[in-house]
Amino acid sequence: MVFDPIDRHSTLPRFVQVVDGFETALRAGRLRAGQMLPRESELCAQFGVSRKTLRRATDHLAKLALIRRMQGVGTVVAEDARIAGLGARRSLRAEVLSVQPVPDTRILSQVRVVVDVELSRRTRFRVGDELLQIRRLRAVDGKPCAILEDLAPVARARELGEAEAARSGCEPLRRGASPSSLIRQEIEARLPTREQAAELGIAEATPLLCERVSSFDDVGEMLHLSTNYYHPVNYRMMTVTVPDLSAPAGQPRSAAAGD
Repeated sequence: MVFDPIDRHSTLPRFVQVVDGFETALRAGRLRAGQMLPRESELCAQFGVSRKTLRRATDHLAKLALIRRMQGVGTVVAEDARIAGLGARRSLRAEVLSVQPVPDTRILSQVRVVVDVELSRRTRFRVGDELLQIRRLRAVDGKPCAILEDLAPVARARELGEAEAARSGCEPLRRGASPSSLIRQEIEARLPTREQAAELGIAEATPLLCERVSSFDDVGEMLHLSTNYYHPVNYRMMTVTVPDLSAPAGQPRSAAAGD
């Protein structure tokens, strides 16, 4: 694999992560001048992005003269002179990060728990299952904005290091799991516990927003539960929807966010 998959839970737009991955591969020597790039479908699979996102990234790389599209041949890495100047040029990733805050995430706890009747009732995991529970605190500019709590069967999960906790969502908690066949999201306002209020720096009587995302396999077994508690002031959620203009008239148009 020449390229690493993108982090789907990063605040960086996905096409920016693809551009950054290409530049990282150049600097690391995994790409060479004149080297033919894999087919578009293979690049999409390596990065884990849609064709639309990949094309947006490669259009940007072509404008920077880091790649060349050759009619009837494919796409190749640009000449040595172009690549040699890469180190002196400010990356797109740096440009984006310079104008947006970067979240910092630290682990509050990582423990193994056995599901009892009460936990099974609240989560739909089976009684007796052993789970890995990870709690993290996310902050921006030193201000706490969210508590992230994840539960997944130990057989399908692994513990996180501090570096992984800072940049990853639930992906490390689903090692070896089947793809999700159903994802259920619930959002409600609720009062924090004393512990949550202290971690977020709010009064216990202050409502916060609670988001529960449950993932199930094709036979209805719970794969992963993510429960996120958002600060009432320091957190802002934004969704960007891009209509699929290629969809036939009269057909539902798909929506994509995070590109």
